Amino acid sequence: MITSSELKWCQAPAAFAVYLNDYSIIINYQNQIHFFQPIVSMNPIQEIISELADQYGRRRENLLPILQGVVEKEKYLSDYSMIEIARELDIPSAEVFGTATFYSFLDYKRKGKFIIRLCKTITCSMKGKNQILLAIENMLKIGVGETSSDKKFSLLETNCLGWCHKAPAMLINDEIYTELTPEKVREILSDYMKK
Repeated sequence: MITSSELKWCQAPAAFAVYLNDYSIIINYQNQIHFFQPIVSMNPIQEIISELADQYGRRRENLLPILQGVVEKEKYLSDYSMIEIARELDIPSAEVFGTATFYSFLDYKRKGKFIIRLCKTITCSMKGKNQILLAIENMLKIGVGETSSDKKFSLLETNCLGWCHKAPAMLINDEIYTELTPEKVREILSDYMKK
């Protein structure tokens, strides 16, 4: 038996729609069933996560590529997206959050359009990383861990980028820049400011 609490009615210009659990029934004004269709009510982040889980699988070992996929599409991992990933993979949300916060390239806070990651290893430090950092901070008026007021730039320090032989190095989004000097950095950032 169907109770009234299970039914939801809405009026459209040419028909009435009845929503019953996961199904919708459209009835026209002559009380004839127009069509019958399952309701798909996933929000965009749930759709992204479901597609990634379909692609990579729904096991614990597939967590990292799913996290990377969400960051690629959404630019960061919201608390909500991490809870939805945990639900989709049937693992504790603390495990998802722990993994997301362990890796420096999995952003779990909203960042600027251009994320600058400056290598902080000993090789880059010995080759002038501190002068590069000062040039960036002075030009953008932000410090490490901050985002510019126009939400265009975020500045982070990160572990090795794998370019020690051409230090100092920085990454802006997915673009690597090596053999940096303060002048070269100002030139690079000037180009990004125009974008």
